[in-house]
Amino acid sequence: MARQWRRLHHELKLSTRGRGDAGTRASQRPSYARRSGLREGGSTASQSSTRGENDAATRVSEITAVIVSWRDAEQAEEAIESLVRARRKITGVGPRVSIVVVEEPRSGTELAPPDREDQRTFQLRRLPSLSSDARYLLLLDHLLPNNPGRRRERYAEADREESFSVEQAAAAALAVRREAFERIGGFDERFFPAWFEDVDLCERLGALGEILYWPKARFRHRGRTSSEALGYARFLPIYYTNALRYRRRYTLPARWTYRALLAGGMLLRLAALPLRRRMPRPRRDAARAYLRTFGVAFGFTPPDSRLPTTDYRLPTSPMIDVSIIIVSHNDQEDLPLSVGSALAQRGVAAETIVVDNASSDGSRSVVEKMPGARLSALSENLGFAAAMNLGIEATSGRYVLALNPDCRLEADFAAILADRLDRDPSIGSASGRILRAAGGRLEPTDLLDSAGIRFTATGRHFDRGAGEPAAGRYLEEEDIAGTSGAAGFYRREALESGRISTGFFDSDFFLYREDADLAWRLRNLGWKCVYLPRAVAYHRRRNRPERRRQMSPLVNFHSVKNRFLLRINNQSTSAFWATAVPTLARDAVVLAACLTVERSSLPAFGWLWRNRRRLWAKRREIQDKIRSRRK
Repeated sequence: MARQWRRLHHELKLSTRGRGDAGTRASQRPSYARRSGLREGGSTASQSSTRGENDAATRVSEITAVIVSWRDAEQAEEAIESLVRARRKITGVGPRVSIVVVEEPRSGTELAPPDREDQRTFQLRRLPSLSSDARYLLLLDHLLPNNPGRRRERYAEADREESFSVEQAAAAALAVRREAFERIGGFDERFFPAWFEDVDLCERLGALGEILYWPKARFRHRGRTSSEALGYARFLPIYYTNALRYRRRYTLPARWTYRALLAGGMLLRLAALPLRRRMPRPRRDAARAYLRTFGVAFGFTPPDSRLPTTDYRLPTSPMIDVSIIIVSHNDQEDLPLSVGSALAQRGVAAETIVVDNASSDGSRSVVEKMPGARLSALSENLGFAAAMNLGIEATSGRYVLALNPDCRLEADFAAILADRLDRDPSIGSASGRILRAAGGRLEPTDLLDSAGIRFTATGRHFDRGAGEPAAGRYLEEEDIAGTSGAAGFYRREALESGRISTGFFDSDFFLYREDADLAWRLRNLGWKCVYLPRAVAYHRRRNRPERRRQMSPLVNFHSVKNRFLLRINNQSTSAFWATAVPTLARDAVVLAACLTVERSSLPAFGWLWRNRRRLWAKRREIQDKIRSRRK
């Protein structure tokens, strides 16, 4: 089953996101969805029928499917396969998972045997009442299955081809708005191991808003798998123990009336046992189940219904929205702020990993003490680009946020950018409004650090607004050339499309200008980049042109080397010849500076010459990728 789940995750992560005609195709089979009456725009399976399908699709941003499996590996694999098939039907722009359709049950299994009620009346019902309990426990519903009270309870007179409000929908296929689910605290774990947890959930959800039957969202349900695996003699006492837990909402007289009804109902079943001609199970098992349930009426609690006292944790869900990757090298002082701001992101499912480039200070111990952050400790300094590539490989988010250790995010930074990219699949990357920070606490200043990257005609690149007063500048959303690597936000699909032999970020850059190289490559591949000023971060930039004399020789060496690499990788031949005079003049100035005032950078030219054949082959690889993408 693990193999099937990995396949499902791969399909959902890589397939085109949207609604398409899934709802139309699904309408050939029966089902329902649910909705709460909270604010619009949340994560919900459907909206009121008066709004229309297209409007509903635009409001649904994501649906997370949760399958709880117990002794039913074959059925669980069938359900997972059906999710994969349903996901393949979705095209265009819309929800990331859309409507979940479980197509066909196992061969030979129908919705319900001919002598039993159909699934639609079984799945939809009103909340339990004392009168409905009395009818069922005293066998009236068994003797007269079409009595008026039962028909009313099961919405038997309702038109099943139209949507309508219900009091309760069983958890076989239940879609819940996440905000409503979190507000009421989710399922009550005391309903262990199962049964009546969905009744309790629906009662609490109904107090918040509407529970909607939606006939165009369809599924098939085999049913009774858990009870059959558990055995009737164990199942029935557990079922009624949880029924009693739910009935504690009754007033005291009604609660004791229910206990009396439960005891009387079990005695009636024991008395009728010899008279029944056909039994779905051995009479001995049925008698044992009735006797144990009789004890439940007087306070006996089956051991199987007691919530375990051991602490347990499920593995992290593979459906991650944003992978936040921080590459560190001797950044002990800054990591608590940058990692802390990454862990504090709200509104998205995020993971945070720190790839440490052989730090010699306490950087690693800082990360190890921060719950929720993963540490990948490298034995040597591979440089920013190569370490970032390792982080991207080790994560699974739909989006990647490359974060510098001296950069601090506002708590909604990732959510704002993810929401914008969710609404336009042509956007491959995004930049927030990055303000210049100062001091050990990365306190904001009144200066801008970056509003994204811009390129000149000669292939030079600059951070827009860098060092300018922030007030009144760059306050509107706009398309830009690229995003700064201080807090660069990328669609994973775009990164995959731009991946070359030296990685997502070109590891030949080691550090410095690798973000500009990736921005140029993604732009040549047809991906858009957008600037969103509502997403705010703070960056204490160390490496600035005016501080070049104070920068380390290693940084200056890579700065010189990479300015040529940038053009080798990305500049077209026509663009080079169109700007040859100013470009070559600038190159001559750089060479003269390396021969005189910055000799530590002179080996950059030797590196370029020694690697010329490999670099030219990489250029051909990139240009071939661009040409194939544009076809």
